[in-house]
Amino acid sequence: MRELLRFNPPSPSLVGSSHLDDAVLSCGQFLSSSPQSVVLTVLAGAPEKLHDGYNAITTGERYAPDAVRTRKDEDAAAMAFLSVRTPEWLELYGSDFIDWHRFDRIRHRSDHNEIKSGVIEAIGRINPKSVFSPLGLVHPDHLAVANACIELSNQSDREWFI
Repeated sequence: MRELLRFNPPSPSLVGSSHLDDAVLSCGQFLSSSPQSVVLTVLAGAPEKLHDGYNAITTGERYAPDAVRTRKDEDAAAMAFLSVRTPEWLELYGSDFIDWHRFDRIRHRSDHNEIKSGVIEAIGRINPKSVFSPLGLVHPDHLAVANACIELSNQSDREWFI
C-alpha cells in the first residue's frame, strides 16, 4: 500500500491573493486546516470614483470604495468561516480600475515595484514562516502579483510555494 504524503508547510503561512476572492477559491481547504494562516490580498484598493466595473456589478455599489468595502466584508466573513486570521489588504489597484476615466484619469494598475514593496512590508509585519504566491497564467493582475512574488521568493530565506 502506498504511503500518503502530507503537505505540512511551516506555520504561520501567508497566502498571497491577487483579488479579494482568489485565496478562498484556490486555497480554501488548506486555509481551513491552517488556522494561523493569514491571507494578503494585494490588489484591494479603490479610487474615490463612481465606477461600473466588476466590483460594482458583483456588489450593486457604483461608488468604488463602497463596492470594494462590500467585497472586503465578504472576504473577512470567508476567513472567519474558515477559522483563519483576519485578512490583510493592500490598497493597490487592480485591472478593474486600469485606464478608467470620465473627465479625469486615475492611476493605472499598481506597478511591479509597488506590488513588491507592499508584499515585502506585509511579510515584515506578519512574519510568516512560509509564503504562498499566486501562479499567474493569463489574467494581467495575477501575472503582476505572481511576477513580483517570484522575484521576492528568490531573495528570501522563507519557504515559498507557488
